[in-house]
Amino acid sequence: MTAKNLKPSDYLKKILNARVYDVATESALEPAKNLSKRLHNTVLLKREDQQAVHSFKLRGAYNKMAHLTPAQLKKGVICASAGNHAQGVALGASKLGCRAVIVMPTTTPQMKIEAVKALGAEVVLVGDSYSDAFKHATMLEKKLGMTFVHPFDDPEVAQDFLCLPDTIRQHVERDKRAPAQKAVDAQLAAAIALLQAIPIRIANLAAIDLNRHMRPQRRDVHLVISEAETKNRQPIDFNIPPYALDIVRWYIRDYRPFLMSKPTDALFPGRGGQPKSAHTLGVQIKKIVFKFTGLAFNVHLFRHFAGKVFLDQQPGSYEIVRQVLGHKRIDTTTSFYSGAEVQRASTVFNQLVDDLRGRHSPSPAQRQRRRT
Repeated sequence: MTAKNLKPSDYLKKILNARVYDVATESALEPAKNLSKRLHNTVLLKREDQQAVHSFKLRGAYNKMAHLTPAQLKKGVICASAGNHAQGVALGASKLGCRAVIVMPTTTPQMKIEAVKALGAEVVLVGDSYSDAFKHATMLEKKLGMTFVHPFDDPEVAQDFLCLPDTIRQHVERDKRAPAQKAVDAQLAAAIALLQAIPIRIANLAAIDLNRHMRPQRRDVHLVISEAETKNRQPIDFNIPPYALDIVRWYIRDYRPFLMSKPTDALFPGRGGQPKSAHTLGVQIKKIVFKFTGLAFNVHLFRHFAGKVFLDQQPGSYEIVRQVLGHKRIDTTTSFYSGAEVQRASTVFNQLVDDLRGRHSPSPAQRQRRRT
């Protein structure tokens, strides 16, 4: 079953069947009394600091490892991390009885190094940055035949995230409540679809004006934002791809009218006919991403996700990423993403070599003739 046609009940089933509670505890929900009083509402704090590694990050790491085959577990797991993900992988490996190698930058605080070692993992210190540690970890992954446990790169996690606008749309369409009660979810599906297709900053997303910024060009619609409106004074002109445009049009047609207290051209209307504030829209996007995927994913990470996904498919194409993200200088792009596509680059290279070998290697009959 793909993420695209998962129902909310399917997500619940996946959550309940996940093996995270082999290592995680059902952490408490505690009332935040003072905050609840100030907001005139009930605010509960999820106490993930009560986990053995003082973070929620052991959940994803262990669930990934628990689904590895016995052969994969026998070879062990590896990751690059200087924080809680490292401890999550180490604890998971200890529970599953497999080898764990954690590659950390040399700048990692000694306290974190000792915490990982105390859980039975092997620590390798390399380089001054995460990028250095990541490069070395991918090298060891291939050399030792280990399984890389990524904090986000797992294909199923990425698939769930990429299909999120459609997932939210399906949820809204099955929801039996009145349209006005589910209009915000429809709005967020459109916002996420745009962010995935056009990785702009949240301030520009929240301020999109239907007449000023969304311009029809023949059969297409472009999102056009002048340099005077962007943080780094770089203009934006993106063709909105059909899948994103379909969700945006669905939202505008069926749900946007219920969010308008006054006539407005704002794509995402807020109070008094003004655009919804960037802060409010960002918080709502973060909450709905977590609700449907379990990812703690703030809106700024959409831009990093775009760069990472593109470089996974086109290793080394920093100039295109620079233009997509609107960086003025190429060194800004390379400083963020250099090393992020190392694993994919080696895969592409190996595929190319294998393809060339397949084209030029002699057939079995030719090899037989050479022997004779």
